[in-house]
Amino acid sequence: MGILDDLSSALSKAQAGATRFADSASLKFKLGEADRKRRDYMAQLGESLYSMVCNDPALKAGREEILAGIAQCEADKAQAQAELDRIAKEAAEAKAATLVCPTCGSALTQGAAFCSTCGTRIAVVEQPSAAAQQPVYTQAQPQAAPAPQQPAQPQRPAQPQQPGAAPQPAQAASAQEQSYEVPEK
Repeated sequence: MGILDDLSSALSKAQAGATRFADSASLKFKLGEADRKRRDYMAQLGESLYSMVCNDPALKAGREEILAGIAQCEADKAQAQAELDRIAKEAAEAKAATLVCPTCGSALTQGAAFCSTCGTRIAVVEQPSAAAQQPVYTQAQPQAAPAPQQPAQPQRPAQPQQPGAAPQPAQAASAQEQSYEVPEK
């Protein structure tokens, strides 16, 4: 029975090691959480003390360099935020000014007559409103043929119908145009 005792002892040691590892990991997590909470509380305390120091001339004495550094950081932060806002505005304007094919959605070059991706003919439609100075690009549709003067003869279907099958409705050709507006710059 020496082998079973040795095996049992090895398993007990492995279990104890795994338990120590799990306990250690749990305690390290708790330690990290406590440090994070402490930093949060210290930041809150620092913010409240900063506002007290700024409002009390007696507390400002000897801390002018620190307060000037904080003010410079706030100015740098405001400048960086203004730059980010400007870049975001430019990106939004560039996106809004991009012409898109109404059929496939690919980007079109200014004044394109055809889509370079799908070949759809692009037509420019002028806006009747004076406020909208930008052209509206639409998918050009073929002109509908004028109605014949004499009644048209019924045409035979292209595919033979199965006996007992319901007749297929004729597809009406319409001259609808898909359009979109290019926003003002």
